[in-house]
Amino acid sequence: MSNNKRKLGFKSGFTLIELIVTIGIMGIVLAMAFSMGDFGDKSFNNGSAKSDIQSNTRLAANYITKELRYSSNAEILTALPATPDSTKKYIYVDNGILKLYYNGHITNIVGDNTNNIITTLQFQIQNLKTVDFNIQETLKNQTFHLNSTILLLNRGNNVLANKTGPVIAYSNGTIINTTPNNDLDTMFSNTITAIDKSTSSTGCVFTGGSINGKMYISTSKAVSFSGGMPINGDLYIDSDQSIDINSNGGHLGNNIVLNTKGTVSMYNSQFPLGNISISASTFNLKDNATITCTDFNVITSNVISSAGAINASGNISMKSPVISLNSRLTYNNMLLNSNSITKSSWESVSGSQAYATSKINYGDKNMNEIGCIVAPLPSNIDVYNDVFDSSLPQIRPVLNSSDYSEINSVANANMLFFSGNKTLDWSFNNYTNLIIVCKGDLTLDSSFNMSQNGKKAIIYCTGNVTANGQLNGIIIAKNISGGNGFAITGLPNNDSIFSIAKTFITKNTQAVTVTN
Repeated sequence: MSNNKRKLGFKSGFTLIELIVTIGIMGIVLAMAFSMGDFGDKSFNNGSAKSDIQSNTRLAANYITKELRYSSNAEILTALPATPDSTKKYIYVDNGILKLYYNGHITNIVGDNTNNIITTLQFQIQNLKTVDFNIQETLKNQTFHLNSTILLLNRGNNVLANKTGPVIAYSNGTIINTTPNNDLDTMFSNTITAIDKSTSSTGCVFTGGSINGKMYISTSKAVSFSGGMPINGDLYIDSDQSIDINSNGGHLGNNIVLNTKGTVSMYNSQFPLGNISISASTFNLKDNATITCTDFNVITSNVISSAGAINASGNISMKSPVISLNSRLTYNNMLLNSNSITKSSWESVSGSQAYATSKINYGDKNMNEIGCIVAPLPSNIDVYNDVFDSSLPQIRPVLNSSDYSEINSVANANMLFFSGNKTLDWSFNNYTNLIIVCKGDLTLDSSFNMSQNGKKAIIYCTGNVTANGQLNGIIIAKNISGGNGFAITGLPNNDSIFSIAKTFITKNTQAVTVTN
């Protein structure tokens, strides 16, 4: 019996207390793991929601900016009309979705009710040429706000100052009717040299030469002018990257509009005769640069830095989060709209009146000495005057090779079609009226000269044009780079070569309607 008791005493196992302690510890560990997993899941969901609303808000802002930048007849409304105008577009929010209404059709731009994204939108006209808008989106208790200002670059903007509403109506694009040849009428009457969405790795680079006529550049690449290249006409540049202008004292444009997501830098003396309007992320007027113009308008999302001289016979308007002035300023009226304004010296400032929306850091001088009023711009002063007398041209795509008759002469003009790359040299100078369609890259050799003795040419190229030659006429291409020998002079809109080109280019083709 005693041996059995001894054996029972050596049996091992868990006591009730040990089981309770073990279960308690496991419960704590499992609770901590669940809490961490739940926290991670919530963090991920919140991060995803924040990313979604930020992405949607920026997408909406980019769409609105693109639509309104070159719009005309913009008008803010309190609601979508019961019977909308079929010739206008309407941007508005309905049931949490940003929408575009045009000619009876509704397009959803941003927003999705199934994801509980609530989009609210508000427009406000600050003056005759700028529109402010605010977007707010909410998803899963995450809210994102975005404010932006758009400079309306086109003529004919019929907006009402200080008007606010959730709907904006506008016209957009150059509508070309179906009467044959009208598309070319519109294009030739608006521009002399056109580059549409450059695909060149270097962008549009002009190192010399001259342009006597209007110039329009629309590109996703950078644009650079140097070497004292004069442009005796209106200049439009719409770029996604930087715009560098160094005229070396040369004349650059009658009226200038520069629109870019990057930086605009101006070097040396600039002598435009008309108005300047600039919209960019950053504007830099470099040391010793001088701008002489009528009205000077700049809007940036980052910094305006001016270290040269601005001589405006009209008005100067600057709007930016930061404005840094170390420059000589001459103006009729001046508006500085910024949260931070610095001016190193006011001895070289002269004008009727200056207005600022914040205190100016100007050293030891007081407000009376610099003659500046800290107040909004009076409504009777319009610093955003119209810049151009026409809308941006819409560049028509080059047609397929089957749309052209490959013959040498049409109505007293010579037409040459090249399906690939081509170089034009002195051997082409024997032509009088020359129409060239090139579906590759085109090079104008320095010996190419269609500028004397009544000679003229129209060049239409789907690729890149490298120009070192001279001509009277028009170049329309994907990209143009100009060298020292490059010179182009425009022709009157009623020149006979236009009608010849229209007749030929539209031969065997259907008329085109171009809209944005």
